[in-house]
Formats: sequence, C-alpha cells, structure tokens
Amino acid sequence: MGGSRQRNKLTAILATASLATAALTGVLTAGPAFADQARQTVATGLTNAAGTVVDPAGRLWVSDARAGFCRVTEASGATAGGLETNTCLGGTLPGHANGPALAGTPAMIDPSPASHGNGDEIAFIPDAAVGSSDVVRALWNTGSGLFKYDGALTIFDGDLRPNAVSDGPDGNIYLSFANARSIVKIVDPTALHPSIESIASVNSKSLSLAATHRNSAGNVVVYVAETTGLTVFTAPDDGVLTNYVPTPLYNVGKPTAIFYDWQSPLVLYTGTGGGTTTADAGKDTITRIDLSTDTVNNQWALGFSKIGGLAMRDGKLLVMEDPGQLDPAKPAERGRLLTLGGVVPSIVSGPTAANGTQAANPAFTNDSTPTFTVASTPPGGALECSLQLSTATPVWQVCTGGTFTPSTALANGAYTFSVRAAPTGLPVSRAFTVDVTAPAAPVITSPTANATVNGSPVLGVTSDTDSTLSCSVDSTTAFTACSNGQVLTLATAGQHVLRVRATDMAGNVSPVASVTVTADLTAPQVSISSPAEGATVGISPSFAFASTATDIAGFRCKLGSNAYTACTSPKAYTNVPSGPVSFTVEARDNAGNTATATRNVTVFAADTAPPVVTADPVAGTYGTGKSITLSVNEAATIYVTTDGTTPTTSSPVYSGPLPLTSLTLKYFARDTAGNSSAVATQTYVLDNTAPTLTVAPAAGGYASGQPVTMSSSEPGSIFYTTDGSTPATSATGSTSAYTNPIVLTGNTTVKAVAVDAYGNASALATRVYTVLDTTPPVVTVAPPAGSYPANQQITLTANEAGASIYFTTNGTNPTATAANKYSTAITLTAAMTLKYFAVDTSNNSSAIATQAYTVTAPPTNTWKDYTGDAKNDVVARDNAGTLWLYPGNGAGGWLTQRSLGTGWNSLNAIVPTKDFNGDGRSDVLARDTNGVLWLYPGNGSGGLQPRVQAGTAWAGMTLILAPGDFSGDGKADVIARDSAGILWLYRGNGTGGFASSAQIGTGWNSMNAILSTGDFNGDSKTDVLARDTSGILWLYPGNGTGGWLSRVQVGSGWSGMTAILGPGDFNGDGKNDVLARDAGGNLFLYPGNGTSGWLSRSQVGWGWGGFTSLP
Repeated sequence: MGGSRQRNKLTAILATASLATAALTGVLTAGPAFADQARQTVATGLTNAAGTVVDPAGRLWVSDARAGFCRVTEASGATAGGLETNTCLGGTLPGHANGPALAGTPAMIDPSPASHGNGDEIAFIPDAAVGSSDVVRALWNTGSGLFKYDGALTIFDGDLRPNAVSDGPDGNIYLSFANARSIVKIVDPTALHPSIESIASVNSKSLSLAATHRNSAGNVVVYVAETTGLTVFTAPDDGVLTNYVPTPLYNVGKPTAIFYDWQSPLVLYTGTGGGTTTADAGKDTITRIDLSTDTVNNQWALGFSKIGGLAMRDGKLLVMEDPGQLDPAKPAERGRLLTLGGVVPSIVSGPTAANGTQAANPAFTNDSTPTFTVASTPPGGALECSLQLSTATPVWQVCTGGTFTPSTALANGAYTFSVRAAPTGLPVSRAFTVDVTAPAAPVITSPTANATVNGSPVLGVTSDTDSTLSCSVDSTTAFTACSNGQVLTLATAGQHVLRVRATDMAGNVSPVASVTVTADLTAPQVSISSPAEGATVGISPSFAFASTATDIAGFRCKLGSNAYTACTSPKAYTNVPSGPVSFTVEARDNAGNTATATRNVTVFAADTAPPVVTADPVAGTYGTGKSITLSVNEAATIYVTTDGTTPTTSSPVYSGPLPLTSLTLKYFARDTAGNSSAVATQTYVLDNTAPTLTVAPAAGGYASGQPVTMSSSEPGSIFYTTDGSTPATSATGSTSAYTNPIVLTGNTTVKAVAVDAYGNASALATRVYTVLDTTPPVVTVAPPAGSYPANQQITLTANEAGASIYFTTNGTNPTATAANKYSTAITLTAAMTLKYFAVDTSNNSSAIATQAYTVTAPPTNTWKDYTGDAKNDVVARDNAGTLWLYPGNGAGGWLTQRSLGTGWNSLNAIVPTKDFNGDGRSDVLARDTNGVLWLYPGNGSGGLQPRVQAGTAWAGMTLILAPGDFSGDGKADVIARDSAGILWLYRGNGTGGFASSAQIGTGWNSMNAILSTGDFNGDSKTDVLARDTSGILWLYPGNGTGGWLSRVQVGSGWSGMTAILGPGDFNGDGKNDVLARDAGGNLFLYPGNGTSGWLSRSQVGWGWGGFTSLP
C-alpha cells in the first residue's frame, strides 16, 4: 500500500441505488440434543458473536456484541478458550480501544498474499450499532502481532447499521445493512479513498451475505441471508451502478449466518435461527450446499442455539452460537465458538436394569452397576465416557471398547452418563436415576376385609407417588394393570381374594396387599301394593311397597323422570300435575344388588279457580276513535253493562270491542266449571275538544334575531314548519316539534298546529315574517397591504350577493359612481394607495377601507425560485398527476414539499422557467395533448396563478427546455427540438409571449437528454448541457447572442440516470449545479465548480422513482 494512512474517520461518497430504512428482526439458535457432526469447543464466554477471521499468525479474531473485535485464546486440552479482552477493538467494555460499538460479521483483505504477514493485511468490521453507518478498518501490526484501529469508512450519513462484510474473489468488499435494503460494493477497499457503489436492493432485510465464485461471464455471485430466506444476484463490473433485486434460491429456511468455503470451492454453508424462548433451544441447524450440483443437505449439522456467525479454518467449519439470547433477560457471556468435524459419538443403549436387560424407561434403573453401550461414526474412533452424579464435574475414562460399567455400585440418586470424542469433543449425554429401593405395599381402602360385595366392586387403593399398580383376583401370579377407582369383576358367588402390588419407575416391585370378600350375586325382591295399576289418584298420591328379602339395605323412589331419592313406605307426593305418571321404587341389598318395581297411575285435579278478565284500555280520559277490549284467561263467558248497573248472567254477553264513549262499564266472567269472577268497574271519559294555539308576535317586519313563541291552551305538542308547507301532527320531514322560540334570521313563513294529549288538533296558524336588513356589507381584499412583485393581481370581494364595490388607486376617497365601480382584478404596476367601500341591495354602505401597496424588486441571483426566498427549487409530477414543489434550502437540501395542483397528467411537457412574463417570479410552461403551450405564472409564494395561453402548434416538438435568457436581450427564452433533430430558439418578449424564432442547431436527435442550468462555465452567458446515447455529457456554451461556442465533454457514464435537470445554484456556493436521478430512484447533486467541471457529488434524496416528470 502506498502513501500514509489516515488514522481517523474516513468519509466515502455512496453511489447508492436505494437505502430505504427498515427495522431489523432478531433471530435465534441452540445446544445439541445429539451430535451429528463432531464438534469441539474452541472458546466460551462470548456474547452474540457474529463471525471470525484468521489473522496472519493463524489466530482467531471474533466479532463479539459486547467486547468488540477481539482475539481468542483457544482451548487447551479439556479447558475451553475465551476472549483476550486486552486485544479488543471497540465494544462496550471499560477501557476499550477505538473500533466498532457493535461488531458485525468481519472479513480480511491481504493485498499481497505472496508476502503474507508483512503488515498490509486489513480487517473490515461493520459497526451495526444504532446510529452507525461505519465500517471499521483494522491494520495488521507485525510488531505486536495484533490488529490495530486504522480508521472508519462512513458509507452514508444515517442510521444504516452495517451488519456484515464479505471479501469477494475480485478483491472487493461486499456489505449489507441491518437498517437499509442496499447491498454495497467497496471497490479497492485497502485504498485511502475507496469507491463505494450500490449494486442491489434486497427484498426484505439483510442479516448476512457471502461473495462467492465468479460465473462464466467473470462476475461475482453474491448470496444474501434475508429475513425471508436465501437469495442470490450477480454483481456488476466495477464502476457500474445497478439496482439488482436478489432472487430466492435454495430452500434452507431463514438463515441468519452464511459462509463460502474458499478451500472447497462451490460449497456454501448457512445457519438458521427461529427460536424466541428457551423452549426453542437446540432447534437451529446448519445446511451444506454443493453449488456445483445444487445438492442441499438441510441436516448437515443439528442441535444449535442462536447461530450468529460461520467461518472456516483448516477444513473445519467454525460455528458461533449463543443460547443465552433465548433467555428473556439476554444474559452476557453465554455464547461459544465451536469447530465441527471428526468423530461423532453416540449412546447406543443403557442403562441396563437389574436383570441385565435394557431398562424399560432409560431415565430410571434399579441396577446399581448399570451398563451403557456406545459407538462412534466412523467406527473405531477414540471415545471417553463419564458417569457422575448430575451435580458433579465429569471424570473421563477411555471407553473405546464400546461399553461402560461403573467399577463400584451406585447409591440411589440422579446421574449423568456422557460420551465424547477424545480428548475434547462435544459430549452426548443421558440423564438417569438409580433407585434400588422397592416401594411400600399398597393400602386397600375398599372393599374392606370380609365384606359382602356384588359382582362389580370398586377398588379403592393408595400407593407411593409415581408407582403403577397391578391386580389379581384369586391368583398369586396372574397380575394385570389396574388403578384406584377401577371396577373389578367377580363372576361367581362366594369367597374371593383380591391382591394388589405397586411397581416404581425403576422397576422395583412392592410387597402384595390383599383382602378377602364374599360375592353375593342375587338381586332382592320388591313389589308395590297400592294404589292399583292404572288407578286415578288425586294431586297428593301415596305409594305403598315392601320386600321379602332379609338383607335389604334401603329403598330409593322416583316419580316420572325425576332422579331417585332415598325413601320408605309409604312414599307420598304433593301438588302433582294432572295426567299420567309412573312411580318407581328400587330395592338395594347389603351386597349392592338392586331390583325395581313400577306402578302407572293418572292424576286428576278439580277446577275451583275463577276466571280473570282484563280490560284494555283501563278506566281514564281518551280521545276519539278508540274502543274497549275485554279478554279472559280461560274458556269463559263475559257479561257486561254500560249504564252503571251490576251485570248478571241475564246481562248482555261480551262478543267484541266496545266503542269508547263517556260511560261506566261493569263486567264479570263465568268458566265452564261454574266459577265466577267478581264484578269489575271501569269509568271512561271521551275528550273531543280541540286546543287553542297562540303564535307571537303577529305577522310583519322585524329585525334579525326576533324570537317567535308558541303556546297551547291544553297539554300536548306543537308542530310547525318554516318553509311554507302545512305541518303534520308529528315530527317528520320538514315538520318540527316546538320546544324553544324560533329566531328569525331571514324572511320566514311559519305554519303551526297544536295537538292535545288525546289527539285533538287546533286550527292551522300561519304567520308571515319579513327580516329587515340593517347590516352594511364587508369587503375582503387579497392580498392585503404590503410589498409584492410587479403585476400582482389584487381582488376585492363582498360578503353579500348583489353588493357593488367602488374604489380608487390614487389615494382619494371613492364615490358610488360608475367610473369607480370594481369589476375585475386590479394589477399592481407601481406603488399605490387603494381605497374602497361596498353598497348592498338594501343601500347599506360599508366604511371606506385603505390598503397601501409597493412593488418588490425581483431577486437577481436565482434561477427557478417559486417561493420568493431567493433559493432555487424543483418541481416534479407524480403518477397520480399531482405537481409538487420541492423548495431548496439554499445549501443543497430541502424545505417542506407542497402541492402545486392536480390533473397535470393531461400535460405531456412540463417546463419550469425563469421569470417568463416579466413580473419577477419564476413560472411554469406546459404543453397539452393538442399542442397548446400554456403559461402558469408563479405567485412568488409557492403557488401558481391561473394559466394563460402562450402558444399553439407545439405538438411536433420532441423536447422543450427553458434556458433563461439565451439571446442576451434580458428576457427569458425557450429552446425546442423538433422531430427532425433541429434545435430552435424562441425568444421571449418579456410579457409571457414570444418575439421571434430562429434555428440554432441540427443533429440533436443523437441527444437523449438536453437541459440548462444557466451559466455553467463562469463566462456570464447561458449554457446548455446534453447527454448522448453513449452516456457522455456535453457542455454547449452559449455565446450570449443566441449562438454557441465549441462544445466540451464534461462527464461520462451518465446512461444510468433516468432524469437530469438544471436547478441553477442549488447548494448556495454561487456556482450552478446539476441534479440527476438514477434507476433506483435516488437523487444526486452534482455541484458545478464554476469552470465547466464538478465538485464531489452527494445524495440529496431517495424514493424519486415515482415521478413521471422531473424537468
């Protein structure tokens, strides 16, 4: 490497395609349940490690989330290695050296591999900390044998969080981000100022990446571990800006780490992570992909937790995992660095039981010297075994022979048997418990000894916890599984012996518990003596029953579908509903045998209740049109009178509703059983008198705000309308219910009607009111007094229809004469004092108002300024046809955007221009589909005034641009190219039109972009820039009189830009600049140096791809 190195932060300009901000999702992985690839622990005490590199001395350096980028002390014998914290760069430990705050996946570049270890090797470590966009460079120091901090590349300002780098076969570094979707290539990464190129935009979010082999075309193939899966793309040549989108490839789950094996070309490894809790431990895997055959082994290595990084050394895969990240508390220093490859141990069988066979449950044994069988893959591997109490440290013994039996008997307790590849392989373990103590004999609680039982006694038994039971009936050897509460079967009458024993989880058998019982299989006799079968009984029947059996334990009875209850004879019931019913009695003997007897009877209940009569409505005062209805709760006849006399069975019989008049109604009912209700009386009054409605004040003329009140002579409601229609007798449609006085605000016809509580309506009341106008009109002026550019339009409006406005502009008071009457907007051309007043149709006059205006001189140092702040702006049309103004801040950035209007999709050319109509404000020219050219004058405050036609027959022009004053007459001009490639100059007349036209060039169809940013070469004359089909950018200097000087090349490689525009001086340095958008929608500022050249470009926006016009 030539030249001195900068020891502080280096800032790189990013030629990016898209850096859309995204949130990174965490991932998980866990410890082995068994070993499928031999693994040895290299180092422990890591925290969420993300990757490793091998330094020139052959030592491992790890990116640790807590400690930074650190060298590792490796395992020695059975002792695992760990981090050498005094070597760490970055991190968060006290006293740490400069480096990454949160180290991501690293890579190392050796510029001179033939002189490996000569001190030019550089490690690149991305800093994924919040707020970071840095990649740290660490240089190998031959004297100390350590990497030393050598500065940082700032990829782009912002919270991008670079998380992984990979060195490609082209000598470049490839970089992914946790908080942006770009993939970046760092070209010539060991140079002092490397080139930064954005080459791809991922589909979701990047977790890691690997730059692998070259394809047949010589391009580097890059694999990306995205949150949605593994994707791939082919990197472009150096210097080519692209925005490739990686495509999904290979089903490997959702990888969180990825590594390409340079020692075995075309082999790729990925590690997954999907766990979120400790229950997910051991679920992560490593996949091996043979890229030459597309062979994917998804279970190449299993049983990991939180894989954070993969690497390779001496043909063995290095794996970084951290089970601690599955714990909600995220404890530190729980991670480890493993190496895979070699002998894979396994436990074939064991422990044995006391009888020498395999224990039924490998977690328990009753053998105090259990034997285990072990094996290795491949066979013959050196193995070591350990059998210790679960809380003890393993003690390893050689067990390559394939079996292991402890030399001394084991006491009861919890043990762990482990086997590993000698001498430091990752062990495979089996936990088990030794228990040689038999459980206590079970206790039989039912049936009790010498009890008499039926043929299905229920077993009640207690035994030791976690033991299982087996039972036998009349046998000392034939036991079958049983449980507490199980129903046993006794098939014969007589004496039986029931036996129960318990077996614990280790297979130890308890002493037998037994009980002798006598089986009685004969059911007792039972019969019902009264009432007789099919008898009719009252609502309180009684049933007599008995049994001839001598060992009756009791009876249970039920009526109908009700449940059995204990009973004795006779069994009596009360208030039984009428109808058929069944009575059942059950007899039970001392052994539990049962028998039943049933008797069917009919219950009859006499009717003694009088009927109940209901009147609707009840007594009271009612309006017209109602009737009285009588109803009864059972079959009965109703007798009525309406003259106040008491009804008898000789009175009229009620047959239907009675008309409601003023009357006294008396009635009673008699049912079919002869029961009569008491005589009831209802007195009714008929109200058919309408209420009287009062509306005040009387009809006439009143001032605005006059209240109108209404009242009725009777309780009820008042309904009214104010539109002249007749009101209804309820609030519906235009009819309202009167609740508060009506306030008059205009001429109103009020119609109202009162309705009393009984529905009687008053006569219709009508009042016609006229509201007198005594308020003068109010005049509004826009804009108000102040200083404005020339030709500012001033409008006057009155708040009353038909009002006339009178004005003067010379400071004299206006009078109501035709000469002073306002009819159209007033144009501000010089300082003036505007006075005005208005007269409405009622001849009310407003006071004379005064507004003083002055003319503002236009700014002289701006190109296209639409907000009047002397800073250049940009206009852009989106897909929906909205035209947006992006105000510049004068320093290469933006103020808040605003809309200039909608419907601009009807215009096929939009041309921002310097002041075209002579009012000192920047304007917009636009061509419609009919070829008409329109002028949209700017208002100087971020908006546009109504358009005016500026020309016709412009449809044949394939390109239109506004260069400002190109002819040197002080007026803004227009340049246009026709379909033949001829370039025309249209000289502006300074008032929004054209003075003349002239041909100024031919052969311009070879240019696919033509623009002007004003004076670009510093000679005070307006120039034009143009891009040809090869991507070369040319400067065509103007001669100041409508012609050209000799063109010069000012750039190449501009083919990737989809829009190029000239904003004038955009960064405020007094020199005119260029803006350009690439295919990814990123907007770049190319600052001019004032002499036909450029300063360093910078990105000033992204997401600009959605604009269909960016002139």
